[in-house]
Amino acid sequence: MAQSNENCHIIRNNGLLQDAQGHWYELLSPTQVLTGQQQQPQEHGEEKKKKKCRGNRRAQRLRRRLRQQGIDPDTITELVNQRINSQQQQQQQQQQQQQDEAIQNDQIPQSTQHKDKYDNSTVKKSIKRKRNETATNTIDKSLSQLSISQSTSKKQKMENNEIEQVITNGTSETKHSKSKKETKHKNDSSYIPDYLKVSNRIFKKMLISSLEGAKEIVKGLNSKDKINYIRQYAYLIHRLFYVQLQETQWKYYYDIGIQENIWCGRVSKKWAAMNSMNYTYGRSKTLIIQRLKTIQRQLQQASQALQEFGNQPLPQCLSEMNPPLDFEKISVMVTAVVRKGQHKLKQQFEHNKKMLKLDSTDHLFVKNVYDLKPNKQQIRSIRNIWKAIQNKKQMEEQIEILKHRIHSNCLPPAFNILDYTLDKIDKILSRSKQSATNDNDNQQQTILAARRLKKIGRFKYDMLELSIAAGEDKVRYYDKIAKKEKKKLLMITNKFKKNNSDSDIFKQLMAAIEAREKHMIERANYITQQKMKSFFDEAPAMLLSLFFANTIIPLSNEQLLIINKGLKFIPPCQSHFYYPQPMDEIIEQEYKRLYTENCKNLTNYTFSTKDTHATEFFSEVKHLLEELYTKPLPKKLKVNAQYIYKMIKAMKGKLRKANIAVGQTDKSKLFFFIDAQEYEEKIRNYMSKTNAYQEITSGICPLADDLHSVLTLLDYLLKHNRITKEQYKQMYPNLKTLELAHIYFNLKVHKPEMSVRPILASINAPARNISSFLDQLLTPIYNYVTKDITFINSIDLIRKLNEYQQQGYLTSTTLFVIFDVTDLYTMIPRDGAIAALTRFCEKYSINRKIANLNIDTIIRLARIILDTNSFAYKDKYYRQIKGGAMGSPFTMVLANIYMLEWEQKLIQHQNRQHEMYGR
Repeated sequence: MAQSNENCHIIRNNGLLQDAQGHWYELLSPTQVLTGQQQQPQEHGEEKKKKKCRGNRRAQRLRRRLRQQGIDPDTITELVNQRINSQQQQQQQQQQQQQDEAIQNDQIPQSTQHKDKYDNSTVKKSIKRKRNETATNTIDKSLSQLSISQSTSKKQKMENNEIEQVITNGTSETKHSKSKKETKHKNDSSYIPDYLKVSNRIFKKMLISSLEGAKEIVKGLNSKDKINYIRQYAYLIHRLFYVQLQETQWKYYYDIGIQENIWCGRVSKKWAAMNSMNYTYGRSKTLIIQRLKTIQRQLQQASQALQEFGNQPLPQCLSEMNPPLDFEKISVMVTAVVRKGQHKLKQQFEHNKKMLKLDSTDHLFVKNVYDLKPNKQQIRSIRNIWKAIQNKKQMEEQIEILKHRIHSNCLPPAFNILDYTLDKIDKILSRSKQSATNDNDNQQQTILAARRLKKIGRFKYDMLELSIAAGEDKVRYYDKIAKKEKKKLLMITNKFKKNNSDSDIFKQLMAAIEAREKHMIERANYITQQKMKSFFDEAPAMLLSLFFANTIIPLSNEQLLIINKGLKFIPPCQSHFYYPQPMDEIIEQEYKRLYTENCKNLTNYTFSTKDTHATEFFSEVKHLLEELYTKPLPKKLKVNAQYIYKMIKAMKGKLRKANIAVGQTDKSKLFFFIDAQEYEEKIRNYMSKTNAYQEITSGICPLADDLHSVLTLLDYLLKHNRITKEQYKQMYPNLKTLELAHIYFNLKVHKPEMSVRPILASINAPARNISSFLDQLLTPIYNYVTKDITFINSIDLIRKLNEYQQQGYLTSTTLFVIFDVTDLYTMIPRDGAIAALTRFCEKYSINRKIANLNIDTIIRLARIILDTNSFAYKDKYYRQIKGGAMGSPFTMVLANIYMLEWEQKLIQHQNRQHEMYGR
């Protein structure tokens, strides 16, 4: 059958073109094409370029023939190596005969002058071409004799490193490491897996973790000879288990071939690309039978080697051990280590089985579609649908990987380039550090370096989010294409239905297309799951949850990654490590907490806590808590929990020793690290600048006085019927959890000067319930009044800007102005805020009442909140005398009401000018 040369040409990176007959032609450069020039022979004065080695052509042709027969690549390599070895032996015999004849005639044959340089040994070394080699060097051997190519068209780089392999007789012999391609096959019986190449220290750890109580046994293995003996045994066990895994896999191939007739399937790559499928699957029956015979022979060899090793007497270093070595336990330990080491290999074999089934089914579904003989228009639409689905699933896979990267804070390797694209800044900072004269200069340089790291980290994070958004847009695009082509296919089908009375064929065609579509989605989802399991081996982490403020912390990368998990991270199994009290007390405390919370919920919904169902529920809860807390931890979880516990304990010590303060940044979920002295200085500057806090010099805790003031006011209001009994209970403080508030300061890393924001933790303060009550009372009224000048979020802002544009007010000269009130909550004047609150209530009240409360009652409650803002800080007591406490619910609505009155003139001006204003 005639075939176009366009489909037969193969272009290599070296500028050569190969046609279907295997002939090579040199391609013209773009300049030569434009100018009409062709390559001319080099002048006599120039050196001729040495021809590139194309490998062993004979071996390449043999491989091509074997591949056409559907033989496995491993078997192909074996057969080719056998053929090449026999040819090499013949050549060596011929050369030896020539040498002998030459010696007799006192002559040296020319073909052996470069023997040491070009002789092929059992392991081929690197064959890189030397650039300084002159054209006068002559080689009598053909290029095909000098180079034995691998199974792929690219040359595999050989490693000259030598590894010491332990063999069954207890001695060591040096062998050259194989190429990467050969190492991947792992068919050589002398192959040593990576998990058995570890150091003796790590190998001992693997033995200890394999069995409970193995530590005492491993302690006796205190010499290299003892460890090498165990390594030899582990290698033999690995060899046996590996061959058994291979036998299981190839038996599966044979069984599924017999039962379901799934053998070798192949289509052209062009056809596979057009139909969005894999071009080949499976293996031929002949190859499977050959491989099973080979595996049987290897299994016998492995069993025999292991038996011979067991029959040998123990070495002197082991036989003289006191107490004697328990070889049964050693056997169990080594077997467990090998099983664990081969876990990924077993998973790969299972993956191969699954993919065989999926690929064969996919080929069958495609065949079913074409067996129904669709016309050209239908085929075109079907292929477009399949292509759109394939592209959509591939894009969804990339999106899943990117989302997992963000979740696990792992960057793509290409993002490392961003760390080196700003070399000039690095140079400037390094020079300035060398030329710094005092501590202030060093501090400023540290600030710049920290800002650079934060900017780069944030940029990387934004790039990942942008990539996800672009990918999701592409998914929607492919989805539209698939729907469009489906509609088109239905139109074509309906058109042909009118001309053809047999409609069953069209129903069968649509069913076959839908079945293949579902299978494509199933196959793609499986591949995505497998990639997600094994994708993140080593990826640089993004420290997005950390901010280094003017300091460099003395923590390792592992410790930083633990902190980088963020504020919501909970160390696992805290009760086993973090709490000193007995486990029974922990269980009782946890049960009481759950009991109290659930009793509240049951009471709120008018359920009795003494009901039979409630009693059974609480009994089950206690039993479950006892089971969970007393149950031994799984080994892997326990090791991980101990590791995190030790890391956190070490971090605390390092930070305390380095005098570094840790806290939460303002308006974000980041940790900040700052020098403790600098942090304290920022706090002192803030307190002296605002003069909002007054120290209680008497040293007496103000909690009792604040509680007395709150209770006195509530009792008075209830007595005079200003509040109801329900409101009285709602505002009454919880005496069981009552405590004095404490203050902490968040760092404003979004501000250039990095000032602090005070947060008053007053959740159990005496006036906390009154603050929540007033907030719930006044906030809905304020939100309703200011709904036209309030930006709920960025989407709301864009919507209002869009309306502003549609009204024709947005022009090229429109100015956008923003302003910020510094320390609003702390600096609002109390008298002014209370007066603004009074006027607000008068304006939006009915008969001077909001709900059942009159304005005077609301003002008295507001004053008690402001007057009882007392707290502890650094073993001293303070009272806030200005503004409201940040962290109190009522403070926000009070500040908003004050600002609403202040900005009325600006709002009215903007409305007259048809402009916008919002907050």
